[in-house]
Amino acid sequence: MPNRLSNKVAIITGAANGIGRTAAELFAVEGAKVVLSDIDAGGADLAKQLQQQGLDVVWQPCNISNETEVAELIEATLSQYGQLDILYNNAGSEAGDGNLVDLTTDDWERLTNNNAKGVFLMCKHAVPALLASGGGAIVSTASIAGLIGGPVLHLYSANKAAIISLTRSVAATYGRHGIRANTICPGFVHTEMVARLGEGAIKAGEKMSLLGRGAQPIEIAQTALFLASDEASFITGVHLPVDGGVTAV
Repeated sequence: MPNRLSNKVAIITGAANGIGRTAAELFAVEGAKVVLSDIDAGGADLAKQLQQQGLDVVWQPCNISNETEVAELIEATLSQYGQLDILYNNAGSEAGDGNLVDLTTDDWERLTNNNAKGVFLMCKHAVPALLASGGGAIVSTASIAGLIGGPVLHLYSANKAAIISLTRSVAATYGRHGIRANTICPGFVHTEMVARLGEGAIKAGEKMSLLGRGAQPIEIAQTALFLASDEASFITGVHLPVDGGVTAV
């Protein structure tokens, strides 16, 4: 079914790389007007590429841990398109996690800023715009680490669990006002972030999957597209593992 996001305006954070980059192109191809956002300035080049393809996208840099920049992102979206229908909270990072006894409060604050705090701020400022548009969809990238934990992923796991719980609360609070909120919990995905973990971690991640492989970014982006679209109109408050069956056993 083409044009599944026709006449909808979407913000995608973490749009410069990996899943966010793939989702930005997919959402735009499916008819959405897309605001690409990231702290990585490479997102501006992606926006230009998509514009040259005739797709309706704009670039707005944003550090999701900075409330002023988050508010500016929402304001820029409304100024450009006059509405907001979809928020895809994809930005996040595992950088700085490690052995529990070696972690510091600075590590905790950095990981929280890049993950749970950022999603909180995006939801806080996006909800009024979604309500003004008559409702919409919030999709947030969590992780199976927020469901089952993971070796040496203490801070990342805690933050992803927080995103899952926050999303459920948003769903419970705003469902009667037309806002749906769901999380995607990916397993091992072949992205730049995962590549930093090294070959050993990659092989271990692939071995955990019942399918014997990791996901490609498009497989997560397609899930986000479904949850953001009207095809998922009766789905809210869900955390959806997209993990090749890791959490099934």
